[in-house]
Amino acid sequence: MSAPPGPSPCEASPHGRKATDISLPLTVLRNCGLLMLEPDAFRANRAAYRIAEPLIAFHHAVVRPQAALLSRRRRAAQVWGHSRSAFLSKVVGPHFEQLGRPWAEGHAAPETFGGMPIQVSAGTVADPDPDPDSRTSLEADVVVHGAIGQDQGILLSVGEVTWQKVMDLGHLERLRRILHLLDARGVDTTHATPACYSGVGFSPELREAAARGEVPLVDPERLYRGSWRPARGAGRQKARNVSAPCLFQRIAHRGACGKAPVVPQNRRPGSEPVQIGDSRHVCPFVRVWASSFVRGGGFHD
Repeated sequence: MSAPPGPSPCEASPHGRKATDISLPLTVLRNCGLLMLEPDAFRANRAAYRIAEPLIAFHHAVVRPQAALLSRRRRAAQVWGHSRSAFLSKVVGPHFEQLGRPWAEGHAAPETFGGMPIQVSAGTVADPDPDPDSRTSLEADVVVHGAIGQDQGILLSVGEVTWQKVMDLGHLERLRRILHLLDARGVDTTHATPACYSGVGFSPELREAAARGEVPLVDPERLYRGSWRPARGAGRQKARNVSAPCLFQRIAHRGACGKAPVVPQNRRPGSEPVQIGDSRHVCPFVRVWASSFVRGGGFHD
C-alpha cells in the first residue's frame, strides 16, 4: 500500500481508498505494530504502508486464497505446492528485504559503507529513458543515508535485495543506473556504494567485482553472523566473523516469576548483553506494586 505522510490524497491499494478515509484503522494497526509507514528515500511526498507481521502476510498470500480447500481439510500438500511460489515471493522475499534494512543500520561493519548509517529506507527513482523491456521506475530496497565526519545526510549506499535469484553483474549495473539518475538530479553520489543482498548467492563475476571493492555482498551468513570482506588481491571472499547476533533469538528460560526475561534483540557487535527483564529486578517490583495495590483497596478514580 502506498500513502504519503501528509494530508494529500492518495489511494491505499489494494482497497482503492484514500488513506485519509481509513486513517483511524491505519493508525490503530500502526500503534499495534502490525503496519509500518516507511517514507520513500528519494520522494518527500511519498510513503509506503508495509505489513509488519509475517503471519498476517502469510495469511493473505497463502491461506486466504485457498480457504475453500483448506476448510475441507484435504489436499493440503497440493495446496502448499500450488502456493509455494506465492509464499516465497510475497512473504519470504519482502521479509528478507525488511531484514536487510536494520542490518545496514545497526550491524554492518563501519567500513562497509564508509560512514555511519543514520537513516535506512527504500526508495524509488523515475527513469526518463527506460529500457523498452524494463519498468519506468527503479526501486532501491536498501538506501542508506548517514554521516562522514561532521557531514550528515550523505548518501552512503543504494542496495537491491533478492531472495530467489543469484545476483550477477546485471544487478550491479542496475544499481549504477540508479546512482547515475540520482546524480543527474543533483544528489551527491560521491560517497555512494552499490550493495547487493541475496538469499541464494552471487555469480563469480560479481564476487570478483566485490574483491575489487566495487560492491559489498550480503548473504544470509553475513546477515546473521557478522560481516565479511573480500580478500585483497583475490577473487575469493575471506570470512571475518563479527560478534553480531542473529536478528531472531530464542527466548531465554523463564525466571522465578514465571515470565520469560526479555532478550536484547539486535544489539550492536561487541556490546554486552543486558537482561532487561531479569527476574531479580522484575519480581521484587511486581511484589511491591501488588502489595501497595492491595493495601490501597484497588483502583480509585
